[in-house]
Amino acid sequence: MLRALQGLAVGGEWAGAALLTTEYAPANKRGFYSMFPQLGPSIALALSSLTFLITAVTMSPDAFRVWGWRVPFLISIVLVAVGLYIRLKIEETPVFRQIESRNEQVRLPFVAALRHQWREVLLVGGALTMIFGFFYIGSVYLTSYAGSAPGTGVLGLSRPTVLIGGLIGALVFAGVCILSAIWSDRFGRRRVTLVGNVLGLVAGPLAFVVMQPGNAVSFVVGIVVLMAVVGIPCGPAAAYLPEIFAARYRYTGAGMGFNLAGILGGAVSLIVAPPLTATFGGIGVGFYLSALGLLSVLCVLALPETKDEVLDGTVPA
Repeated sequence: MLRALQGLAVGGEWAGAALLTTEYAPANKRGFYSMFPQLGPSIALALSSLTFLITAVTMSPDAFRVWGWRVPFLISIVLVAVGLYIRLKIEETPVFRQIESRNEQVRLPFVAALRHQWREVLLVGGALTMIFGFFYIGSVYLTSYAGSAPGTGVLGLSRPTVLIGGLIGALVFAGVCILSAIWSDRFGRRRVTLVGNVLGLVAGPLAFVVMQPGNAVSFVVGIVVLMAVVGIPCGPAAAYLPEIFAARYRYTGAGMGFNLAGILGGAVSLIVAPPLTATFGGIGVGFYLSALGLLSVLCVLALPETKDEVLDGTVPA
């Protein structure tokens, strides 16, 4: 229940952050400015891995199970306070104020977005599915796959080893996000996103083959492969989605597409990964990620290039 509530909060806040950065940014640097919301997952993964790593090496396994696991969640209250302060102080963008001045607000943006741009909502959801699938397999499922204690999981690695691998993967993810967001201003959102999705066709199986030896080095290399590839389409996403939807329901349209991808790529992947591993081994999960990459490739091919779009109240062509 708490995870579902967290998902609702993240879905709403992501769309707002994407719109704010995109609509405030200079037209030729929207990819760069919109990179910052996209760094959220990688920075969060790095901070959580580091926090749990510190607790793992400073207390016994019994103490961690009884009360130590609560410490990172309590510390996160500080981040909630920072986020709330930003939310209360932020101002609406000039694009939205322009719509207000023309009295063009939509009473039911959910209905309007589905009526006028339902195709884009579905295509955006499919286009981002690869991002969610790769990220949640790399950041969540691999924790149990690698093992949280010696002798557990498929690889049987220790908790510190798994957390260090996650930390390194998160840093690589952040670095690639920055580069791909910058590249999207030069080469286009669609082209950069397509490159990442195409690489996802081979990166999934490759990562699990690399991890097969079951040692610390192979695990780190495998998770780096997943996180590096997912960073490519992730970087431009916060600029790409707002550019696709009309300003009157841009927040809702981008949010619906984003959350649809979260269900298809995030929730479903974590459900099917354990039985795939039990039946086919890790390579089964790898080929499942390839299937997600193929879905995203097909959806991106059906979407337009948008980096030169004017962010006003018109519906993109």
